[in-house]
Amino acid sequence: MIYSLRSRLLAGVVAGITFVLCVFCLVIYTATRQTLIYQFDKSLLSTAKMLSAVIENENYDNDDNEQQGPQDEIVIGSLHRKIDFQFDVRAIPEFNNLYGGAYYQFHDANGITIIRSPSLPNTDLNIFKAISDIPQYTECILPDGRAGRAIGFQFIPKGGKKIAGSTLSIIVAKDISSISGHLHFLVWLLLISSAVMILLSIIVALLVTRAGLRPIHTLADEISAIDTENFQKTHISEKYPRELLPVNRCLNNLLQRIKSSFDRERRFNSDIAHELRTPLAGIQSTIEVCLSRTRQAEDYQAALRTSLQITKSIHRMIDTLLSLAKLESNQITLNYEHISLKNTVADCWQSFANRAYERKITFENRIAGDAVCFSDRDQFSIILFNILDNAIEHSNQAGRIWVKAEKSTDFVTLSISNTGCKIKQEEIPNIFDSFWRGDKSRKDTDKHCGIGLAVVQRVTRVLGGTVTAEIKPQEIFTIHLSLPVS
Repeated sequence: MIYSLRSRLLAGVVAGITFVLCVFCLVIYTATRQTLIYQFDKSLLSTAKMLSAVIENENYDNDDNEQQGPQDEIVIGSLHRKIDFQFDVRAIPEFNNLYGGAYYQFHDANGITIIRSPSLPNTDLNIFKAISDIPQYTECILPDGRAGRAIGFQFIPKGGKKIAGSTLSIIVAKDISSISGHLHFLVWLLLISSAVMILLSIIVALLVTRAGLRPIHTLADEISAIDTENFQKTHISEKYPRELLPVNRCLNNLLQRIKSSFDRERRFNSDIAHELRTPLAGIQSTIEVCLSRTRQAEDYQAALRTSLQITKSIHRMIDTLLSLAKLESNQITLNYEHISLKNTVADCWQSFANRAYERKITFENRIAGDAVCFSDRDQFSIILFNILDNAIEHSNQAGRIWVKAEKSTDFVTLSISNTGCKIKQEEIPNIFDSFWRGDKSRKDTDKHCGIGLAVVQRVTRVLGGTVTAEIKPQEIFTIHLSLPVS
């Protein structure tokens, strides 16, 4: 399923706001609950301390004999102890309610209950397993079944002695329904407010995303308006937000490349029409001359030989164009092997030796014997044949052609140079274009159709290499061919 960018932005915004609200509500709820519990515990502690402060231990029997060893146990025994409050705490309303509210209970060191609150007539508050002099807090279920919270600690009542068995324990428990009610209200308040905020955030996000995505729709409309009629003048404007500028630049670069492709296609169609029209015009004129009157057999044979030569030139050009088409569509099979550069260049040069001898051109093979490349032998031979053919054709009379190689870690660079170059420096970027010629006045179109170096560039790319051209002083033209060594 394909989701729109707007839905993804909305989902992200809503999910983010929901997460933040959940964290916020959790923090608020936890902090509020802890604050309420803390205040409630302070109230419990104050009540428990008040109760423990008003309880007193009246005089023991035989108090004067408390130093007499065995009689100490009798003196502090529970049967001889009298515990009472300094004032009647039963009058406190919260402890006097038989239906709950607040409870207290005192018991001695042996766990025997001494005093209970009026609200606790026949039940003990068995809440803590062990009580120390440090106040302990816990949540509990009150005798009436409601939730409560209790505090318990040990203390020495007034008039008591700090001896074993003289301590009392107090437990005070209160109903926390008020806290639960506040927290329940807080939960609903947070849920309702969070739902309202999420709904508002969705509405705001819809408006913001619609406004934010409007430039994308504008860009799409501008792109959809491009067609072949206005393609040459098309350029996407720079009026978009900063985030779309990289896309804008990439689209403009793409349009420039497409324009260049269209221009090359137009030039290619025009050039191939011109290249085919010229030899066909030669064949036509030869036949028309032969048919203009009756001629000798030798004249007809000469005309046929001329027509055959032109036909072969057309056939070569068509074969080259088919090779280019196969290269561009990856329809060729490559067989890689290590190739000796010196021997391969020498073998290819044999096809041009006679032409070089006729024009008194000197050839030098300066490649070291151990220089090799890893390539397809047939395709590499096509590259060398076209480069050497181009060098022979454009060298000056009695000129020079030389070949050398330089090795690096991963590549070997083969440099083929010739003298007599008439190409200008600004024309270097065009020499690998199909049907391009440096000398526009050349008449030998039946021999060269201007696609040799275009074939070189495309075959080199297929073989994983690069090819560049350079013009040096003294009219020296050099082709640099880099191919992998492994």
